[in-house]
Amino acid sequence: MRVIFSPEAAADLEAAVAWWRANRAASSVSFSQELRRAVAQLRRLPKSGAPALDVALDGVRRLHLLKLRHCLYYEVTDAVYVLRLWHTSRGSLPPTL
Repeated sequence: MRVIFSPEAAADLEAAVAWWRANRAASSVSFSQELRRAVAQLRRLPKSGAPALDVALDGVRRLHLLKLRHCLYYEVTDAVYVLRLWHTSRGSLPPTL
């Protein structure tokens, strides 16, 4: 199944990668590798993320990227649409959900 990032998710991703490069360059965890694993998982098992019960939109799921401390919020229709990439320490939900 195709995985498509919304413009908001793409902007979240760009900001997260820039932060990771600036602040975690020596980390043994590769942001890109972990994200690729998550996207591959969503391609194979699109409903593998848990239902996101704390958002206003129906049908949204959340895949926790434990090593990165981020969550992918997404919905599944004819493709997997990633709505937001959100850091778990922000203390709030993405504003568009």
